[in-house]
Amino acid sequence: GICRFLGEYRIRLPSLRERPGDIRDLTSNYISEANLKFGKQVVSADDKALKLLTDFPWPANLDQLKRVIFHLVFTSEDPYIHADDVSKALENEETDRQDDYSLSDKTLEQITKDIINKTVEEEKGNLSQAAKRLGISRSTLWRHLKN
Repeated sequence: GICRFLGEYRIRLPSLRERPGDIRDLTSNYISEANLKFGKQVVSADDKALKLLTDFPWPANLDQLKRVIFHLVFTSEDPYIHADDVSKALENEETDRQDDYSLSDKTLEQITKDIINKTVEEEKGNLSQAAKRLGISRSTLWRHLKN
């Protein structure tokens, strides 16, 4: 959980993972907020969708849940959010988590190499475009790739 200080009192806020029973109410509140924001009329998430939402670990807690629900409401063409839509949204969350970059156990050289390789890959091997994106010269890029 997260600890916050309020005056002289320390308040521990349990993580969403520790209170799965709150997900139904939170989802309902976020659906209402998203309906107002996007001018939609989504009523609720169906039972299977709520089960998927409840079983998800929510590593980024409420911010992540709110973002997912807002996305689901925005993209919904139906008055109910269905399990297949939730499943797709949560797959994207898992993929995003896998893409998160842990710097704790890497050297600056390793991090630099990873970023350069990823950029070259995203630019489909176009070194000029990769160098431009990285803000370095093509020769500097080439030197990093040789190492």
